[in-house]
Amino acid sequence: MTNYRAILQYHYQGNTTTQVAVICQCSRTTVLKTIKRAKELNLTLPISDSIFDYDLY
Repeated sequence: MTNYRAILQYHYQGNTTTQVAVICQCSRTTVLKTIKRAKELNLTLPISDSIFDYDLY
């Protein structure tokens, strides 16, 4: 399963979507969709433990 928390952490550290995709071994589309979903949920770091990867999906 995709590690959505890691995607967001690398993104918020300033990595590009391509870099995040390579690091997390997923597609750029997955990275972009994850970032979009995080913005919809108004998520900021640190991500609450009450939010699971499924919620980010």
